[in-house]
Amino acid sequence: MTRTIGLHARSLVIGAAAFAATSLCAAGAAFAQTPSTDAPIDIGIFVGSSIDSFAAGDLRKYINPDDSGTLSEQLVAGFDFDYQLYAGRTRKVWLYGETVHGARSGEVDCSKDANASKDACKIASLDAPSPQAALAIFRKATTLEGMLGLRAELAEMGPTGARSVFYLKGQVGFLSVAGRGGDLVDMHHGGLGLRLKEGPFSDSYFEVGYGRNDLFAKNTGRTKIDAYLTFGRSSTPRAKPFFQMVIDSDLASGPDNIQTFFGLDLNVLELFK
Repeated sequence: MTRTIGLHARSLVIGAAAFAATSLCAAGAAFAQTPSTDAPIDIGIFVGSSIDSFAAGDLRKYINPDDSGTLSEQLVAGFDFDYQLYAGRTRKVWLYGETVHGARSGEVDCSKDANASKDACKIASLDAPSPQAALAIFRKATTLEGMLGLRAELAEMGPTGARSVFYLKGQVGFLSVAGRGGDLVDMHHGGLGLRLKEGPFSDSYFEVGYGRNDLFAKNTGRTKIDAYLTFGRSSTPRAKPFFQMVIDSDLASGPDNIQTFFGLDLNVLELFK
């Protein structure tokens, strides 16, 4: 569900792509619920909950116009991947993508469904759900968000045992709601951030970005802040709990959006070992 101030998002995407091309050429001459390892490919499935209590009215009306006043939580599930396009001595370039499928909590009723729905609701206590949890959410999903981008890791910093990497990224994205038809909502941005590579909080990151979100009347020039915390291991060795807060603001008097996510992230490649 992851993931430069002063430039339009499209310019940042082009800039990240140009960096990737430059790095690849240099190699020939002589990267939302981030990878959990430095392996060249990483694929994950995540299940969790999105708390929308402080989300902007524009978003709440869009995803549920008939009941916008009471919508405060959704179950979410999705896929994410990272593919390493280039790896140098100090720099790496990644192609990444993610889908987020959202289902209203009331549509996955733990009290009525003794199988998949009840299993999905274990997310609230960060118990390890079975694969049926994600399947239940996919089947009931009413919203779909997708994104694709490039991430260039430029430098490592910090003390041994708590190393972090500084990165630039550019991504394009969209939001769609079942049954509404019409055009997709464009959600693009570029940004910079720091990601921890070592220690108990490995893969946690903090990111600041700049871009557009067509849900709002002022849809360009929006500042985006993304803070993601993950730690240790849950009772299932292949799953890690996560907590994430995403802020989308115009830094003025217009509507600002705040969403909080928490859940479990499962490494698909580990499942097949």
